[in-house]
Amino acid sequence: LLVHDFYWAGQRLRKKIENILPDMENALILDFEGVSNAASSFLDELLGRLAFSLGEEKFRSMIKVKSISKDLLAMAEVVIHQRCNEDKN
Repeated sequence: LLVHDFYWAGQRLRKKIENILPDMENALILDFEGVSNAASSFLDELLGRLAFSLGEEKFRSMIKVKSISKDLLAMAEVVIHQRCNEDKN
């Protein structure tokens, strides 16, 4: 997939998650099993924008990731931090 394809895939998945979150009683678990690589644009569209729209505290209580590699987790933390601190810059 081209980079812009990752952007659209992350955006579509984020919108699906935003639609189901209000009906969730427990945290939503995103399972990254078998995912060894992801574009930062995908992680930003999915996790960064979710964290920004929900607020970081609510995001961390409502969204849990599992089976994510250390490298992907580090990249995800960077995009979450950047998005959540957008207004502060």
